[in-house]
Amino acid sequence: MVRTFAVAWVGAHIALSGQVQAALIVNPAQPITDRINVNLIATADDDGSDSTAGMFGSAAQQAQVFSLVDVIFAQAGIDVEFAFRPGAYSSSFARTGAPGANNPRPQSDLNAIRNAASAAGGVLSGDPNTINVFLVSIVPGFSALSDNATAGLATIGGNGIAYYGGENLLDFAGGREILASVLSHELGHNLGLSHNTLSENLMQSGGGGEDGERLSAAQIQTILTSRFTVPAPAPTLPGDFNDDDRVDGSDFLVWQRGGSPDRLSAGDLSLWRTQFDNVGGATDVAAAAPPVVPEPAALHLAILGVAGFGIAHSARGRCRRAPGAATDSSDRP
Repeated sequence: MVRTFAVAWVGAHIALSGQVQAALIVNPAQPITDRINVNLIATADDDGSDSTAGMFGSAAQQAQVFSLVDVIFAQAGIDVEFAFRPGAYSSSFARTGAPGANNPRPQSDLNAIRNAASAAGGVLSGDPNTINVFLVSIVPGFSALSDNATAGLATIGGNGIAYYGGENLLDFAGGREILASVLSHELGHNLGLSHNTLSENLMQSGGGGEDGERLSAAQIQTILTSRFTVPAPAPTLPGDFNDDDRVDGSDFLVWQRGGSPDRLSAGDLSLWRTQFDNVGGATDVAAAAPPVVPEPAALHLAILGVAGFGIAHSARGRCRRAPGAATDSSDRP
């Protein structure tokens, strides 16, 4: 099914559970030289109820999703540092939109959410070079989605993302990959990337080809010149290849993709093994996240893309199917 919109500044992305999503498809990682800081803002109703603070699940599930985002941006030599704003932002409008006007929710709500948060004070990051991501129950541009779906909306080159992740996707590796892919796609918009038709590209929308999370050389250059990309601090913990102050499974993924200082060297692998579980020089077994291995689960990826500069763009469904999986003709382009 194809839907067409005329939008000047917004990128939208949706994924639905149903069929197989293979492991992330990325280019080789580069040594980490830069960082992107992300301020995650949980939202709640005006009275503080129904908070989205648990959207990324348990500490282990959260670590795995964030590690996968790191894998995607490591191909640009970038570490993504996530931090949650203390406490939820109590705003029913931010979480679900205006009653009776959220099926679907207007895309303009994204700007309204950010403006209201700015006026409220203490919600947005005090650093103008930190990206603000609102964790909402209904993403502007969409109706309410099930627990088997994830979606996001972002300004292109601006600061602001609305994101929803269904809790059922946290329960298997393919689902966590989908969550990370959609979140990374929206971060890409804030970093200045528009939709394209490149096969296996993170920002792909429309045309043919396979799903994937690759970044082209031109896209990497755009990201590196974004105001949100800042120099990464010098690593202080041996074996911490993604500079998140812990040595865990995500650092192995960085090594495996050639992102450690001595690319794919036995020495760096040995260093990671000897330092595994260390956090700031101390052992923290509970905080460690094991490498993520794809599971033979069924997952369907459908993209609804909306981006452009005053012209209409159409979106198409994207799916990677498991052998023998049933075909739903309504999901085909």
